[in-house]
Amino acid sequence: MPPARRFGSVHRRAATHARAARGRTTVDDGHRQGRADRAAPPSEWETYLLQLINASRAGAGAGALPFDAELSDTAERRTSWMLATDSFGHTGEGGPSAAQRAEGAGYGYRALGENAAVLDAADVEALHDNLLASPGHRANLLNPAYTEVGLGIERGDYRGWHAVFVTEAFGSPNAREAAEPDDWFV
Repeated sequence: MPPARRFGSVHRRAATHARAARGRTTVDDGHRQGRADRAAPPSEWETYLLQLINASRAGAGAGALPFDAELSDTAERRTSWMLATDSFGHTGEGGPSAAQRAEGAGYGYRALGENAAVLDAADVEALHDNLLASPGHRANLLNPAYTEVGLGIERGDYRGWHAVFVTEAFGSPNAREAAEPDDWFV
């Protein structure tokens, strides 16, 4: 097993704000209108979390998930919004649902799921283990209907305590979405 990937002093908010500064239009809950064709590549934390997710899925007989640009953008923006507004949940104050956020990012889907968590976890393994221990989160993590994912992880202050926020956006693309190139890592 690789060493624990600890959440250091690196703060992800700067990268998220840099993405927003590239001309994306947002509404009050971080829901982007348009396409995610210039989303930043996943962070080291997100990449490692995906490795843990895929190892758990393999143990359950489910296929490995690749990153998807629109789902990644949706997850990252949701995480950033929760941290910036000191709030937590699957919908914002009168804001859109996970499905509306995915559609607003341009993601066409046949199946969609979302995990959101705020934890005081010290490392990526602890975060993943906590999500697996929750029946609802576990069901999403191991659901074989999902074929791609987006992850957003940020560390910051939540109601006066140091916390790690994560959003996991799971999807199975519709035919139009599946035909689109996802060449955003290049």
